[in-house]
Amino acid sequence: MFKIKHLRGQIKNMNKYFKKFFFSFILFLILILAGFFSYKLFKNDNTNHNQNDQKELQKHTKLKVATALTPVEKFLNESCKEFLKKHNIDLEVQLLRGSFFETVNLVDNGQIDAVISCHTPWLLIEQNKKQTLNNIVPVQPFYIAKFGIYKHKNINLNIDNNFKNFKVLIPDDDSNRTFALNLFKKYGLVELKDNNKKNQPLSFILSLDDLHQNSKLKEDNFECKPLAQIEQAFQERISNEYKYNLAVNFPSFMSNVDVDYEKIDNNNFPNVIPNDNFLLQEKEFNFFAITLMSRENNKNNEEIKYLKESLKQDEIINFGEQNLQKTHIMIDSQEKIKNIMDNIEELFINNHLRKS
Repeated sequence: MFKIKHLRGQIKNMNKYFKKFFFSFILFLILILAGFFSYKLFKNDNTNHNQNDQKELQKHTKLKVATALTPVEKFLNESCKEFLKKHNIDLEVQLLRGSFFETVNLVDNGQIDAVISCHTPWLLIEQNKKQTLNNIVPVQPFYIAKFGIYKHKNINLNIDNNFKNFKVLIPDDDSNRTFALNLFKKYGLVELKDNNKKNQPLSFILSLDDLHQNSKLKEDNFECKPLAQIEQAFQERISNEYKYNLAVNFPSFMSNVDVDYEKIDNNNFPNVIPNDNFLLQEKEFNFFAITLMSRENNKNNEEIKYLKESLKQDEIINFGEQNLQKTHIMIDSQEKIKNIMDNIEELFINNHLRKS
Protein backbone atom coordinates (compact mmCIF):
# COMPACT_ATOMS: atom_id res chain seq x y z
CA MET A 1 0.00 0.00 0.00
CA PHE A 2 2.82 2.31 0.91
CA LYS A 3 4.53 1.58 -2.41
CA ILE A 4 1.42 2.46 -4.37
CA LYS A 5 1.08 5.79 -2.56
CA HIS A 6 4.75 6.48 -3.10
CA LEU A 7 4.41 5.69 -6.82
CA ARG A 8 1.41 7.99 -7.13
CA GLY A 9 3.42 10.78 -5.50
CA GLN A 10 6.24 10.28 -7.95
CA ILE A 11 3.84 10.38 -10.91
CA LYS A 12 2.30 13.56 -9.54
CA ASN A 13 5.74 15.18 -9.22
CA MET A 14 6.61 14.04 -12.72
CA ASN A 15 3.46 15.69 -14.03
CA LYS A 16 4.52 18.96 -12.39
CA TYR A 17 7.99 18.76 -13.93
CA PHE A 18 6.52 17.82 -17.29
CA LYS A 19 4.15 20.80 -17.23
CA LYS A 20 7.03 23.13 -16.34
CA PHE A 21 9.16 21.64 -19.09
CA PHE A 22 6.31 21.81 -21.59
CA PHE A 23 5.57 25.48 -20.87
CA SER A 24 9.29 26.32 -20.95
CA PHE A 25 9.62 24.55 -24.30
CA ILE A 26 6.61 26.41 -25.73
CA LEU A 27 8.02 29.75 -24.50
CA PHE A 28 11.42 28.92 -25.99
CA LEU A 29 9.78 27.99 -29.29
CA ILE A 30 7.83 31.25 -29.34
CA LEU A 31 11.03 33.24 -28.75
CA ILE A 32 12.81 31.37 -31.55
CA LEU A 33 9.97 32.00 -33.98
CA ALA A 34 9.72 35.67 -32.95
CA GLY A 35 13.44 36.11 -33.52
CA PHE A 36 13.26 34.41 -36.90
CA PHE A 37 10.39 36.53 -38.16
CA SER A 38 12.01 39.71 -36.80
CA TYR A 39 15.18 38.88 -38.72
CA LYS A 40 13.20 38.26 -41.91
CA LEU A 41 11.32 41.54 -41.53
CA PHE A 42 14.55 43.47 -40.85
CA LYS A 43 16.27 41.85 -43.82
CA ASN A 44 13.40 42.66 -46.17
CA ASP A 45 13.18 46.22 -44.87
CA ASN A 46 16.92 46.70 -45.28
CA THR A 47 16.79 45.28 -48.81
CA ASN A 48 13.96 47.62 -49.72
CA HIS A 49 15.84 50.54 -48.18
CA ASN A 50 18.97 49.73 -50.21
CA GLN A 51 16.90 49.40 -53.36
CA ASN A 52 15.32 52.79 -52.67
CA ASP A 53 18.78 54.28 -52.10
CA GLN A 54 19.95 52.87 -55.43
CA LYS A 55 16.90 54.30 -57.17
CA GLU A 56 17.55 57.67 -55.52
CA LEU A 57 21.16 57.62 -56.71
CA GLN A 58 20.08 56.79 -60.23
CA LYS A 59 17.43 59.50 -60.27
CA HIS A 60 18.44 62.51 -62.39
CA THR A 61 17.98 66.01 -61.08
CA LYS A 62 17.88 69.19 -63.14
CA LEU A 63 20.15 72.17 -62.56
CA LYS A 64 19.29 75.46 -64.26
CA VAL A 65 22.06 78.01 -64.72
CA ALA A 66 21.76 81.42 -66.37
CA THR A 67 24.46 83.64 -67.85
CA ALA A 68 24.72 86.92 -69.72
CA LEU A 69 28.13 85.97 -71.12
CA THR A 70 28.61 83.92 -74.30
CA PRO A 71 31.97 82.37 -73.25
CA VAL A 72 30.40 81.15 -70.00
CA GLU A 73 27.55 79.53 -71.92
CA LYS A 74 30.18 77.74 -74.02
CA PHE A 75 32.05 76.56 -70.91
CA LEU A 76 28.85 75.26 -69.33
CA ASN A 77 27.48 73.45 -72.37
CA GLU A 78 30.72 71.97 -73.68
CA SER A 79 32.47 70.95 -70.47
CA CYS A 80 30.36 71.24 -67.35
CA LYS A 81 27.32 69.48 -68.79
CA GLU A 82 29.17 66.21 -69.36
CA PHE A 83 30.78 66.32 -65.90
CA LEU A 84 27.42 66.89 -64.20
CA LYS A 85 25.73 64.14 -66.20
CA LYS A 86 28.13 61.64 -64.62
CA HIS A 87 26.64 62.68 -61.29
CA ASN A 88 23.05 62.31 -62.53
CA ILE A 89 22.54 66.05 -62.91
CA ASP A 90 21.01 67.41 -66.11
CA LEU A 91 22.34 70.90 -66.77
CA GLU A 92 20.10 73.41 -68.50
CA VAL A 93 21.80 76.66 -69.55
CA GLN A 94 19.93 79.86 -70.29
CA LEU A 95 21.87 82.56 -72.16
CA LEU A 96 20.54 86.12 -72.06
CA ARG A 97 23.44 87.90 -73.71
CA GLY A 98 24.26 91.19 -72.04
CA SER A 99 21.29 90.98 -69.67
CA PHE A 100 23.20 91.00 -66.40
CA PHE A 101 20.45 92.08 -64.04
CA GLU A 102 17.87 89.83 -65.68
CA THR A 103 19.98 86.68 -65.31
CA VAL A 104 20.70 87.34 -61.63
CA ASN A 105 17.08 88.26 -60.99
CA LEU A 106 15.97 84.88 -62.36
CA VAL A 107 17.97 83.25 -59.57
CA ASP A 108 16.76 85.69 -56.94
CA ASN A 109 13.11 84.89 -57.66
CA GLY A 110 13.69 81.14 -57.79
CA GLN A 111 13.21 80.49 -61.52
CA ILE A 112 16.87 79.51 -61.99
CA ASP A 113 19.26 77.77 -59.58
CA ALA A 114 22.51 79.65 -60.21
CA VAL A 115 24.09 82.34 -62.37
CA ILE A 116 27.53 83.24 -63.75
CA SER A 117 27.22 86.77 -65.09
CA CYS A 118 28.86 89.34 -62.88
CA HIS A 119 31.29 90.23 -60.13
CA THR A 120 30.55 90.77 -56.45
CA PRO A 121 31.00 94.59 -56.34
CA TRP A 122 28.21 94.93 -58.92
CA LEU A 123 25.96 92.67 -56.83
CA LEU A 124 26.63 94.60 -53.62
CA ILE A 125 25.75 97.90 -55.26
CA GLU A 126 22.49 96.46 -56.57
CA GLN A 127 21.64 95.13 -53.11
CA ASN A 128 22.53 98.30 -51.20
CA LYS A 129 21.49 101.08 -53.53
CA LYS A 130 18.53 99.48 -55.28
CA GLN A 131 17.38 97.17 -52.47
CA THR A 132 17.11 94.26 -54.87
CA LEU A 133 18.64 90.79 -55.43
CA ASN A 134 18.92 90.38 -51.66
CA ASN A 135 18.74 86.57 -51.77
CA ILE A 136 21.89 86.30 -53.91
CA VAL A 137 25.29 85.29 -52.51
CA PRO A 138 28.67 84.67 -54.19
CA VAL A 139 29.65 80.99 -54.24
CA GLN A 140 32.92 80.59 -56.16
CA PRO A 141 35.07 82.78 -58.46
CA PHE A 142 35.43 81.47 -62.01
CA TYR A 143 37.71 83.78 -63.98
CA ILE A 144 38.82 87.40 -64.21
CA ALA A 145 38.01 89.35 -67.36
CA LYS A 146 40.93 91.37 -68.74
CA PHE A 147 39.34 94.73 -68.10
CA GLY A 148 41.68 97.24 -69.67
CA ILE A 149 42.57 100.56 -71.25
CA TYR A 150 42.34 101.00 -75.04
CA LYS A 151 44.04 103.49 -77.35
CA HIS A 152 43.84 104.19 -81.08
CA LYS A 153 46.47 102.31 -83.08
CA ASN A 154 47.74 105.27 -85.10
CA ILE A 155 48.33 107.45 -82.06
CA ASN A 156 51.60 107.25 -80.20
CA LEU A 157 50.92 107.35 -76.52
CA ASN A 158 53.65 108.20 -74.09
CA ILE A 159 52.89 107.53 -70.46
CA ASP A 160 54.64 110.82 -69.63
CA ASN A 161 52.40 112.80 -71.98
CA ASN A 162 50.82 116.03 -70.91
CA PHE A 163 47.29 114.75 -70.42
CA LYS A 164 45.69 118.18 -70.13
CA ASN A 165 43.58 117.83 -73.28
CA PHE A 166 43.04 114.08 -73.07
CA LYS A 167 39.51 112.73 -73.14
CA VAL A 168 39.01 109.36 -71.47
CA LEU A 169 35.90 107.17 -71.60
CA ILE A 170 35.15 105.06 -68.54
CA PRO A 171 32.06 103.07 -67.44
CA ASP A 172 29.34 105.05 -65.72
CA ASP A 173 28.20 102.37 -63.25
CA ASP A 174 29.67 102.52 -59.75
CA SER A 175 31.38 99.12 -59.75
CA ASN A 176 33.14 99.32 -63.10
CA ARG A 177 34.02 103.00 -62.68
CA THR A 178 35.76 101.90 -59.48
CA PHE A 179 37.54 99.14 -61.40
CA ALA A 180 38.65 101.70 -64.02
CA LEU A 181 40.00 104.24 -61.53
CA ASN A 182 41.91 101.53 -59.66
CA LEU A 183 43.39 100.53 -63.01
CA PHE A 184 44.54 104.08 -63.78
CA LYS A 185 46.01 104.25 -60.29
CA LYS A 186 47.92 101.01 -60.93
CA TYR A 187 49.31 102.49 -64.16
CA GLY A 188 50.35 105.70 -62.41
CA LEU A 189 47.91 107.92 -64.28
CA VAL A 190 45.82 108.97 -61.29
CA GLU A 191 46.31 109.49 -57.59
CA LEU A 192 43.47 108.95 -55.16
CA LYS A 193 42.64 110.81 -51.99
CA ASP A 194 42.87 108.97 -48.68
CA ASN A 195 39.78 106.83 -48.17
CA ASN A 196 37.86 108.26 -45.22
CA LYS A 197 34.87 105.96 -45.78
CA LYS A 198 36.49 102.68 -44.73
CA ASN A 199 33.91 101.80 -42.08
CA GLN A 200 30.93 102.74 -44.22
CA PRO A 201 28.96 100.39 -46.49
CA LEU A 202 30.25 100.35 -50.08
CA SER A 203 33.40 102.21 -49.05
CA PHE A 204 35.22 100.49 -51.92
CA ILE A 205 33.33 102.59 -54.49
CA LEU A 206 35.37 105.29 -56.21
CA SER A 207 34.04 108.37 -57.96
CA LEU A 208 35.75 111.18 -59.85
CA ASP A 209 35.56 113.19 -56.62
CA ASP A 210 38.15 110.79 -55.19
CA LEU A 211 40.84 111.97 -57.61
CA HIS A 212 43.74 113.76 -55.95
CA GLN A 213 44.73 117.15 -57.31
CA ASN A 214 48.15 115.75 -58.23
CA SER A 215 46.69 113.20 -60.66
CA LYS A 216 47.98 113.27 -64.22
CA LEU A 217 44.41 112.72 -65.34
CA LYS A 218 41.97 115.16 -63.73
CA GLU A 219 38.23 114.97 -63.31
CA ASP A 220 37.71 117.02 -66.49
CA ASN A 221 39.59 114.42 -68.52
CA PHE A 222 36.96 111.75 -67.87
CA GLU A 223 33.59 111.09 -69.41
CA CYS A 224 31.36 108.27 -68.21
CA LYS A 225 29.14 106.12 -70.43
CA PRO A 226 27.39 102.74 -70.15
CA LEU A 227 29.61 99.77 -70.97
CA ALA A 228 27.65 98.93 -74.12
CA GLN A 229 28.09 102.44 -75.55
CA ILE A 230 31.80 102.90 -74.97
CA GLU A 231 33.10 101.13 -78.08
CA GLN A 232 30.96 103.11 -80.52
CA ALA A 233 31.67 106.42 -78.77
CA PHE A 234 35.41 105.66 -78.76
CA GLN A 235 35.43 105.57 -82.56
CA GLU A 236 33.66 108.90 -83.01
CA ARG A 237 35.56 111.65 -84.82
CA ILE A 238 35.30 115.42 -84.77
CA SER A 239 36.93 117.17 -87.75
CA ASN A 240 38.67 113.90 -88.59
CA GLU A 241 40.15 113.71 -85.10
CA TYR A 242 39.12 111.11 -82.58
CA LYS A 243 36.94 112.59 -79.87
CA TYR A 244 38.42 110.35 -77.16
CA ASN A 245 42.05 109.37 -76.60
CA LEU A 246 41.52 106.44 -74.22
CA ALA A 247 38.69 104.12 -73.25
CA VAL A 248 38.28 101.56 -70.50
CA ASN A 249 36.12 98.49 -70.99
CA PHE A 250 35.79 94.73 -70.78
CA PRO A 251 37.06 92.88 -73.87
CA SER A 252 33.62 91.32 -74.38
CA PHE A 253 32.26 94.82 -75.07
CA MET A 254 35.03 95.66 -77.56
CA SER A 255 35.04 94.06 -81.02
CA ASN A 256 38.80 93.39 -81.21
CA VAL A 257 38.42 92.52 -84.93
CA ASP A 258 38.98 94.98 -87.81
CA VAL A 259 39.09 97.95 -85.48
CA ASP A 260 41.41 100.92 -85.20
CA TYR A 261 42.13 100.53 -81.51
CA GLU A 262 44.18 98.23 -79.30
CA LYS A 263 44.48 97.39 -75.64
CA ILE A 264 47.33 98.99 -73.75
CA ASP A 265 49.24 96.20 -72.08
CA ASN A 266 52.63 94.85 -71.14
CA ASN A 267 53.47 94.28 -74.83
CA ASN A 268 53.30 97.91 -75.94
CA PHE A 269 54.32 99.51 -72.62
CA PRO A 270 56.56 96.84 -71.07
CA ASN A 271 58.35 99.18 -68.66
CA VAL A 272 55.20 100.86 -67.39
CA ILE A 273 52.23 98.53 -67.69
CA PRO A 274 52.49 95.47 -65.42
CA ASN A 275 51.62 91.97 -66.51
CA ASP A 276 47.88 91.25 -66.28
CA ASN A 277 48.50 88.82 -63.42
CA PHE A 278 48.06 91.67 -60.93
CA LEU A 279 44.33 91.38 -61.68
CA LEU A 280 44.51 87.91 -60.16
CA GLN A 281 46.80 88.69 -57.27
CA GLU A 282 45.79 92.04 -55.80
CA LYS A 283 42.76 92.47 -53.57
CA GLU A 284 41.33 95.61 -55.14
CA PHE A 285 41.20 93.78 -58.48
CA ASN A 286 40.54 90.09 -57.83
CA PHE A 287 37.20 90.62 -56.10
CA PHE A 288 36.05 91.70 -59.58
CA ALA A 289 36.27 88.04 -60.64
CA ILE A 290 33.27 86.77 -62.60
CA THR A 291 31.67 84.58 -59.96
CA LEU A 292 29.23 81.71 -59.63
CA MET A 293 26.29 82.95 -57.55
CA SER A 294 23.19 81.33 -56.11
CA ARG A 295 20.61 81.97 -53.43
CA GLU A 296 21.47 81.76 -49.75
CA ASN A 297 19.02 78.86 -49.38
CA ASN A 298 20.49 76.65 -52.11
CA LYS A 299 24.21 77.45 -52.08
CA ASN A 300 24.99 74.18 -50.24
CA ASN A 301 22.82 71.94 -52.42
CA GLU A 302 24.51 68.89 -53.93
CA GLU A 303 23.87 70.18 -57.44
CA ILE A 304 25.63 73.48 -56.70
CA LYS A 305 28.54 71.63 -55.09
CA TYR A 306 29.01 69.54 -58.22
CA LEU A 307 28.73 72.65 -60.40
CA LYS A 308 31.54 74.22 -58.37
CA GLU A 309 33.66 71.13 -58.96
CA SER A 310 32.92 71.17 -62.68
CA LEU A 311 34.17 74.76 -62.99
CA LYS A 312 37.54 73.72 -61.53
CA GLN A 313 38.19 71.00 -64.12
CA ASP A 314 41.56 71.06 -65.86
CA GLU A 315 39.69 70.77 -69.16
CA ILE A 316 37.91 74.09 -68.59
CA ILE A 317 41.01 75.88 -67.32
CA ASN A 318 43.10 74.62 -70.25
CA PHE A 319 40.43 75.62 -72.76
CA GLY A 320 40.30 79.12 -71.31
CA GLU A 321 44.06 79.50 -71.26
CA GLN A 322 44.46 78.28 -74.85
CA ASN A 323 41.52 80.03 -76.51
CA LEU A 324 40.63 83.03 -74.38
CA GLN A 325 44.01 84.27 -73.18
CA LYS A 326 43.34 87.73 -74.65
CA THR A 327 40.14 88.19 -72.72
CA HIS A 328 40.19 85.90 -69.66
CA ILE A 329 42.51 85.06 -66.80
CA MET A 330 41.59 81.59 -65.57
CA ILE A 331 41.89 80.93 -61.84
CA ASP A 332 43.99 77.84 -62.24
CA SER A 333 44.50 76.40 -58.76
CA GLN A 334 42.54 75.51 -55.63
CA GLU A 335 44.74 77.83 -53.60
CA LYS A 336 44.00 80.82 -55.85
CA ILE A 337 40.29 80.04 -55.83
CA LYS A 338 40.33 79.92 -52.03
CA ASN A 339 42.34 83.14 -51.65
CA ILE A 340 40.11 85.06 -54.03
CA MET A 341 36.96 83.62 -52.46
CA ASP A 342 38.19 84.66 -49.01
CA ASN A 343 38.63 88.19 -50.35
CA ILE A 344 35.18 88.15 -51.96
CA GLU A 345 33.56 86.87 -48.76
CA GLU A 346 35.25 89.56 -46.70
CA LEU A 347 33.99 92.21 -49.10
CA PHE A 348 30.51 90.68 -49.12
CA ILE A 349 30.21 90.35 -45.34
CA ASN A 350 31.37 93.93 -44.80
CA ASN A 351 29.01 95.40 -47.37
CA HIS A 352 26.00 93.12 -47.76
CA LEU A 353 22.77 94.79 -46.70
CA ARG A 354 20.80 91.97 -45.13
CA LYS A 355 17.06 92.11 -44.93
CA SER A 356 15.74 92.65 -41.41
